[in-house]
Amino acid sequence: MAKPTVGHNPSQPNSPQSVDRPLTIPEIAQHFRVSTNWFYEKTRRNEIPCLRLGKNIRFLPAHVAQIEEMFNSPKVIPEDQRCVEEKHQ
Repeated sequence: MAKPTVGHNPSQPNSPQSVDRPLTIPEIAQHFRVSTNWFYEKTRRNEIPCLRLGKNIRFLPAHVAQIEEMFNSPKVIPEDQRCVEEKHQ
């Protein structure tokens, strides 16, 4: 039996156009190849768009496109928040 594709088009990996229905957190994590914990944490902090239906969280195709834009946009991290290696003397 073939595994469902979760709206993923192999010819265009991680393309928002390949998502044609609302996705669950495990499905969107698979789509972006990111851990489910990352999505649970980002939704808990309201850092990514999603649709909340009671306890259920779904990602509409428009949400997937917005999240993909977040992944693709360069982010400038203020110098005081950057990871730096401590120099021990």
